[in-house]
Amino acid sequence: MSCTNTTTPSKLQSANYNGGHSNNIHGYGSRRACPHVLWAPLSPRRCHFRIQHMQENQEPALCEDVLSCDEHSTQASTVHELASIALEIATAIAKFNSKNFGVGARYNQGTPVGDALLACLMTYGDAIDNLEVLAKHSLHVGDYADALRKVLDAKAAGDVCDNALKRIKEDFVVESDRKMTERCGVTGELIGLFIHK
Repeated sequence: MSCTNTTTPSKLQSANYNGGHSNNIHGYGSRRACPHVLWAPLSPRRCHFRIQHMQENQEPALCEDVLSCDEHSTQASTVHELASIALEIATAIAKFNSKNFGVGARYNQGTPVGDALLACLMTYGDAIDNLEVLAKHSLHVGDYADALRKVLDAKAAGDVCDNALKRIKEDFVVESDRKMTERCGVTGELIGLFIHK
């Protein structure tokens, strides 16, 4: 499951990110990729609803894995609620990665690694805007095509960051970028259900 603890790459480490104090995901000092999973009991009807729409996803197991990062997904009763929750999950990993890249860029300032991480930080900043502001607004007002475009734009941040590191023959952010790509992908597919139905 993607909510398990992940090891932070050594080149991103700097005094445990905030002077040695650990935080949860909302403080971005945690090494967890998403909040604790707390499963609430589902009624048979809600369970069927959630499974049905996850199976409409191209990768049902991945969809389940991503949605399990937020306990509220077990209570969703509409596709809109599932898409909104997936969007929040994607936004959380974007912020998590961005915070770590920012620390790594400062710690490695003036080096090729620092420059690459700065490029990651900038592209993730754009991704956060796309997810937290633009896609959220478009989803709220029912402009699903625009919401999908913004999510897919944000999804590209993972590839941009990977490529920036590969150019200097480094790959220590691959796992972080993979989680970003997966979460945005699931979000996009759920939003796409409104467009293609």
